[in-house]
Amino acid sequence: MDSQRVLLTVMDSARPPTEAVVELERLSPGRRLGRGVVRWLAVSAVGAVVLVLPLLHACGALTLLVAGPVAGVLAYRRQVLLGPGQLTCPRCEAAVPVAAGTGGWPVRLHCGGCGSTFLGRPAPGG
Repeated sequence: MDSQRVLLTVMDSARPPTEAVVELERLSPGRRLGRGVVRWLAVSAVGAVVLVLPLLHACGALTLLVAGPVAGVLAYRRQVLLGPGQLTCPRCEAAVPVAAGTGGWPVRLHCGGCGSTFLGRPAPGG
């Protein structure tokens, strides 16, 4: 696990971003590819199973068979996974838990204290 500085910005707010440090795991290209293929096959497999259900086979199977490659590409695009921890809400300064495996930039987090949503992006020079 590496540490990285991130900028936390409250959505729909003109407040300047605050800085925090998070633990993260950088994914190798091979691991990203594996995650993408597994996600692709899992969603497509559900589409194949739905194919035999009478009421869902027409739209559901086609939707899931098309969504499989999309889910795989989205999983492949994630380059980092955040480790477990807590960040401080930029608006109300409450502790916001970060679940292990939360991934992607920008990471979107929700504060249970004030209800605001904020984004975490890598800080320049990181």
